[in-house]
Amino acid sequence: LASVLESLLGFEGDEFYLRAWPDLVGRSFHSIFLEDTLEGAVPIGLRKRNGSIILIPGPDELVDDHDEVIVIAEDDDTYGPRVTPLGPSATTTTPRGAKPSEEEEDDSEEEHTPRGHGLVGADRAQHYLFLGWRNDVADMVAYLDEIAPHGSTL
Repeated sequence: LASVLESLLGFEGDEFYLRAWPDLVGRSFHSIFLEDTLEGAVPIGLRKRNGSIILIPGPDELVDDHDEVIVIAEDDDTYGPRVTPLGPSATTTTPRGAKPSEEEEDDSEEEHTPRGHGLVGADRAQHYLFLGWRNDVADMVAYLDEIAPHGSTL
């Protein structure tokens, strides 16, 4: 734990940054995180216009005018909004529990990993926490969404 705190609070490695992004106004924090909107950074919260801090806002929390997004990034000039988001809205997906449309159905013989296969406690909903950052985190989240038991949270 000490090395994690040293990495976050020291001057080497990733640090906390706050910045207002007018292009993100009106979007939910949840969509910014899931769609990997801020390339090179992990959004972790919002500083609202009135100065209050919300860490890991709920899925319905919107970015308002003059709100600042709190991120963990290598440096203040190493991150910014992606031109094209990588997350769920950038591709065609079927929400959990919904039936795919006829166009989305795949009649191929391809094997799919059964939901919960190989996961500890796969018979019940789980809570997962990803620590750190990788450029393919959106793919990791999508895969976890495919295999995690229904009702699980990240």
